[in-house]
Amino acid sequence: MNNVQAFPQIVITINGKLLTVQDMQGLAEIRVRQGLSVPAQCELLFRAPPGPLTEAEKVKIGAKVQVDVQGTLFIGEVTAVEHVYTAQNVHEIYVRSYDALYRMRKNQSVRIFKNARLSDLARKFAAQANVNLAKSNTRGVNTQWPLVYQHQQSDLELLNDLAGQVGLYAVIKGAELNLVSLDGRGDPIQLTLGGNLNTARIETNADALVNRVEVRSWNPQNAEYSQIDSARLNGITVSSRISQQIATSKRTLINKPSAHSGAGKIAAEAELMQRAATGVRFWGITDGHSGLQPGVIIDVVGVAREVEGLYVLTEAVHTINAQSGYETELFTMPPTAPKKSSSDVITLGKVIDVRDSDNLGRLKASLPTYGDVETDWMQMLSPGAGAGKGFVAPPEKGDMVLILLVHGNPAFGLVIGGLYSEKSKPPETRGLGNKIAGNAWITAGGQRVELDDGKNVIRLENNEGAYIEIAGDKITIAGGAIDFKRV
Repeated sequence: MNNVQAFPQIVITINGKLLTVQDMQGLAEIRVRQGLSVPAQCELLFRAPPGPLTEAEKVKIGAKVQVDVQGTLFIGEVTAVEHVYTAQNVHEIYVRSYDALYRMRKNQSVRIFKNARLSDLARKFAAQANVNLAKSNTRGVNTQWPLVYQHQQSDLELLNDLAGQVGLYAVIKGAELNLVSLDGRGDPIQLTLGGNLNTARIETNADALVNRVEVRSWNPQNAEYSQIDSARLNGITVSSRISQQIATSKRTLINKPSAHSGAGKIAAEAELMQRAATGVRFWGITDGHSGLQPGVIIDVVGVAREVEGLYVLTEAVHTINAQSGYETELFTMPPTAPKKSSSDVITLGKVIDVRDSDNLGRLKASLPTYGDVETDWMQMLSPGAGAGKGFVAPPEKGDMVLILLVHGNPAFGLVIGGLYSEKSKPPETRGLGNKIAGNAWITAGGQRVELDDGKNVIRLENNEGAYIEIAGDKITIAGGAIDFKRV
């Protein structure tokens, strides 16, 4: 980079090797983009002339990169190298790197986590990405789910999904994974318009703001439902203050499957906070400052009084080049969560346990098409089910059943009924044959109830051959011994 001494001290190491002043002569630009819930990206642009590109040409995918500018700005690994040759005989090399969230985004498994605490899952994913989980007392970080299934999701997608349910976001700072909320973290960094804040744009938009969120949820495991209203915002940010002043409408989240009683309240509060941050948005360009990163609180002064105050950064873009020097572009618009499918999914299950200690007629099954992961206790569809009544015909261990996964999530399954197959054919019936002319109920132990509409016959039989048969107006009782008793 030309006139390196005119900039803050820049230290770049690649695979632990420090770039020398001579190596830095070919460095034309550094751009680091950081955001909540996404991997931070660092792009180093090397150009010759002025060159040289000796060290840049040696960089390979997988190389470790660290950039320090007034402190650590980026740590990650190279994921792409691009060579550009122009008509002016200029050779450019773009070296692009991502931080540790990139590894989480690349890793995908089919597995189950029981009694999953958010902090424990985050620590596990962080360790697999070779970083540590930062200590935190942030509200929601210890939220626990009875059962979490990872399927069709990367580690990062699952972490973002669970963290998002409690209003938290993943971000790497240095070599640590942090879970931060829209309340921010640390002491505020003051930005003064006309001083270190060069340009600012602040928008208040009532369209997204609400003063109350209601959540209507239900638990597929026990068929219970709940209705929760959120509390008002208590944050100290400008968005919280303005939201409380002007928001008048209500937002209702309906049909939310939930595995624990506190989930509805947490979801309501997270929705309220996210909407407040969306309704009051700050954008600005400041003198470069490596401490301005997602999750950091800024104190904006020198602007209109009603929008002066605290904001929480959600995105920061650090740019260093000869044209603009070192600048940091700031955003406070919260990330939009990927729209989750609300479509239900049908899949096969193999019954593995029917001994429901709560006596709710539930069962557990393994899911062959989901890597044989095991479900939690699932309710089963039963005709006429109600308090003390209904047709009770539960499947048995080893039976194949058809399962409805609510919103496609194996943690929320409902058993629709049993299935026959080539390996598990239906039992033979005396009168029904292959014609659909009646009904039969036959247990695994050989007890039988047959209703034959074709022959107008009703037959009740046990596994020893004793039976009662009603054929037309004739009743037959057969057995080794027949006793009639008055009660």
